[in-house]
Amino acid sequence: MFSKRALLALTFGAGITALLLATVGITWIVGIMLLSPGIWLASLISNSWVSLIPMFIANALIYALPSYLLTLLLLRPGRPTARIFAMSALATISIVFLGWIGTRELEKRGAGVCGNEEVSHSVSPDGTKIVIVFVRDCGVLGDESTEALLVDRNRQLNHLDTGNVFVTDERDDVTVEWQSPTKVRLSYPQSARIMKTQPKVGGVSIEYHVR
Repeated sequence: MFSKRALLALTFGAGITALLLATVGITWIVGIMLLSPGIWLASLISNSWVSLIPMFIANALIYALPSYLLTLLLLRPGRPTARIFAMSALATISIVFLGWIGTRELEKRGAGVCGNEEVSHSVSPDGTKIVIVFVRDCGVLGDESTEALLVDRNRQLNHLDTGNVFVTDERDDVTVEWQSPTKVRLSYPQSARIMKTQPKVGGVSIEYHVR
């Protein structure tokens, strides 16, 4: 009986931790506060920076403690323990999954920590592709960056997008000029601090020019 209770408690603890990690992009201050007990516990074992896996395990164990007390009430003699465990595990997984889906949708709509602001866009000569230049701002979690995204023309920029072509670590003046349906030219100032450049994306070759 103890093993079933412990397993059920760990399932709840892991589910709560996973939900916190999934929603930390929306409520990052509250999320970090609720994850801090596990970070502190993991830091007692390791003097170095706490990585994701030890922090997850530590928080799962911490949040398993109140869950275990709950199982003492649920798993009483005479009750169908297998059914209770299965329903509890399914409920935990469902909450985490729905919480993750909801978080992603809210982030797309701009409710997350990071937000994207379109600066300009340029459509390919054949009208099938578009390059979107935008500024990504993650507030206190990071500085602004100028990024370029190459996607199908009917694709809309959302707040989860990051540049798949070009990224600088500040707000820069980036211009786009299509040479052909399969070749595009990006120009940027010499002072720009480049974080990412891709020579080809989605069958389109990218040429870079420093002004």
